[in-house]
Amino acid sequence: MLLMHLSDLHLDTPFTGLGKEMESLQDRLVQAPFDALEKAMAVAINRKVDAVVIAGDVYDSVRQTIYAQYFFIRQLARLEEVNIPVLLVHGNHDFLSTDAPEMNLPKNVYRFNTDEVTHFDIETSSGETARFYGFSYTSRWIKERKATQFPVNPKVTDYTIGIYHGSREGIESDAGNYAPFTVSELLNKQYDYWALGHIHKAHVLQEAPLIQYAGNIQGRHRNETGDKGAYLVTLSKEGETKSEFVSLSDILWQTIEVICQPDWQVTDVVAAINERIQLYEEEGQLKQQSYLLTVYLTHAERLDDELMEQIGRGELMDVFKLSSAKEYFVAITSIRLRQDEKAEPFVYDEALNESYQQAKELLLQKASQIEGLDQVYQNDIMIDWLSDIIEDETFYEEVVQAGSDLMTRLLGMNRKEEDRED
Repeated sequence: MLLMHLSDLHLDTPFTGLGKEMESLQDRLVQAPFDALEKAMAVAINRKVDAVVIAGDVYDSVRQTIYAQYFFIRQLARLEEVNIPVLLVHGNHDFLSTDAPEMNLPKNVYRFNTDEVTHFDIETSSGETARFYGFSYTSRWIKERKATQFPVNPKVTDYTIGIYHGSREGIESDAGNYAPFTVSELLNKQYDYWALGHIHKAHVLQEAPLIQYAGNIQGRHRNETGDKGAYLVTLSKEGETKSEFVSLSDILWQTIEVICQPDWQVTDVVAAINERIQLYEEEGQLKQQSYLLTVYLTHAERLDDELMEQIGRGELMDVFKLSSAKEYFVAITSIRLRQDEKAEPFVYDEALNESYQQAKELLLQKASQIEGLDQVYQNDIMIDWLSDIIEDETFYEEVVQAGSDLMTRLLGMNRKEEDRED
């Protein structure tokens, strides 16, 4: 039996972290998830899969545009024409809302339309049978341990597959909001395959039986780096399971580091970045992909203070103009300074340094613990746009680190002792 495992399509998603200089690409970026889904359907049809599993978050919000709904239904209809069934669950972004009108889906779609664990049975063209267990979100958060509600494999079909949109405990600090589970809980069910959704990075939690996240089909911001796509999963009655990753995204986010050297001027910085851009342009032509690059200038303390301030204000971005006419482009989305982590203020005063480090730790607390952000959580529109940032640990770390770097620079402690004036 051959399955396509998709998740986290996030149609209608906004691309975050893009400045005004990227406006010429906005249409292409917004269209990217749609193109990725269209490519997925073509792969499913060409490879003659027996079923397509979509493990939640088809849309980025419970409020969808007409275009997104029409496009999605049209893609499902392509599968209906070749008799490929679709098993669909709703996640925390596109949860089933009583206020939303019911979508008329093609007859080949088996939608889990309740937060209770239910199942569908299908039979392939070759006569193999499979039972799919799953549930959908009916609110933004599910704090229950839904894994405990899945039955042990009844073994009434050739294969038993679980579809689960949620977070494993330990992967995300806020896993308790998204149907938390442990691998042991899933293993106890003795299923042949677990198709997971919610985490946007494709990775395997367990080899046998295979339990894995497919990730999303298109990166949406700079923290969702690398290739994105789907899994083609082959199940056999002999018990062997094979999995193949299929690339779907046309636009990839990547992070690069440029190590600043002593006495570098702005021309040296530009030349070093352009060298990396050229390498990605060559790779993009070969792979037929485009790249959005976040540039980190490491050891930035080696640069002149005034140059660092100009880069910090975004002036260097003006140098890298983007041509939207190129079919495969490479764009710089941001240039960030990263100073030597060893350069810390107050190392000369143990008590003061201890207080400083404690203050940094306090600032790294989660958004739910920061006074004043509770109203953000209660606003549906704001949470739709900001949920990924609020849930991203690295966002807070970078904010605090930026403040620390600024203090270090202002106090003149980013220089080696011999570079300082007496």
